[in-house]
Amino acid sequence: MPGRTLIAVALAAVALAGAGCTGRKEQLLRPSLDQFHTGTCYDAAPTVLAVGDLAIRLRGASQVSTVDQATLGSGQKELRKLRTSAELEQPVKDLVTAIGFVRLRVDSHSYDARLMNDVLSAEQQVVRRCV
Repeated sequence: MPGRTLIAVALAAVALAGAGCTGRKEQLLRPSLDQFHTGTCYDAAPTVLAVGDLAIRLRGASQVSTVDQATLGSGQKELRKLRTSAELEQPVKDLVTAIGFVRLRVDSHSYDARLMNDVLSAEQQVVRRCV
């Protein structure tokens, strides 16, 4: 009887692990600048897209170069200066925060490549609101 329970638990774990695997590639939105809504979205577009492109390039990378660190820092600074509407305020804050966690972990020599997924996810939320 205990053997059957162990097998059932193992099968359940395998089923749960495979539940998120659809075999499809993630569809990332990569619009051009002119596809962004006018106003704050359009103003933020170059920075948002640059951060997203960087996050895509660095996904899975074990290190962030000093050039890329500077790009993240300047992007974060630009995003913090934006005057956002109520609808865009939270997604921009989330992107600024995700960038901040990457920068903090890089500075403390405890960078985890999975953090770049958080940056990309936050960037995609901004893009979805702006196109």
